[in-house]
Amino acid sequence: MQREKQRPSSLPSSLPQTSPSTQIVILSVHATLEHIVRALRAGAKGYLLKEAAGSEAVEAIRAAYAGRRFLSRRIGQMVPERYLEEHLDDL
Repeated sequence: MQREKQRPSSLPSSLPQTSPSTQIVILSVHATLEHIVRALRAGAKGYLLKEAAGSEAVEAIRAAYAGRRFLSRRIGQMVPERYLEEHLDDL
């Protein structure tokens, strides 16, 4: 039996509209480009993988609080920042 390809969980089209001062960091088991880009386009300031949550959680929260983007190190190794900047021009 084959598993269906998992789709990104449903995120509001624009997370910050509900509370503009709230900075959002996604905590996920999914490390696919589709999940990451969708979360950042929806307004998340960071994307943290659960496998690294203990060691990176404080860093991610501080970055989001300061208005900076944060990606788990593993994501940074898979997806260069330059790629994200080119494909997420409004961020």
